[in-house]
Amino acid sequence: MNLYNVGASNSISVNVAELKPRSDGLISTDHSVSLRALDVKLKDGFTAEAIVDDGSQIIAVRRDIWEKSGESLRADYKMVMESANTTSNDTMGLIPDFKINIGGYDFYVQAQVVEKAPYEILLGRPFFVMTRALIQHFEDEGSHMTMTDPNTKAIISVPTKERVPRRQAKKLHRQDPKLHREPVDSHFQ
Repeated sequence: MNLYNVGASNSISVNVAELKPRSDGLISTDHSVSLRALDVKLKDGFTAEAIVDDGSQIIAVRRDIWEKSGESLRADYKMVMESANTTSNDTMGLIPDFKINIGGYDFYVQAQVVEKAPYEILLGRPFFVMTRALIQHFEDEGSHMTMTDPNTKAIISVPTKERVPRRQAKKLHRQDPKLHREPVDSHFQ
């Protein structure tokens, strides 16, 4: 199975010159905006950061997070992931019915484990479909995610947070002050 936009290599940084404000009064988008994330609780109260990405076909967990969770892995349920830049990587296998807690509610997901990734957890379309998730975006770049717990039917809404990659945060201090560095989700390239 080949998958696209699974996040393994989908975050890059680019240098772009600052655009001057429009003089004709029209409103335009920014070059890019930060990805959004949620803190999710795992087994034993361990917290991990989950990128919310309804453009991804799977739910993925980075290897070190899986190891900390102590959950068993089905190594016979591997898949080949194809990223937006056409590189391919095998997953290590599947964590069946992986329990994550968001806003005090438990959700059970089928999560593929990946060796290396620029995220801890990637909440892709399977999560959005199961929870009928909607994201409301705001002008200040914040957002709220509203989900339905499929087991209790409770409707919950939680604020997301800005996701700033740790490597990028360090690089921002060493860049040319005339340039503006922003993360770009490469599946929009």
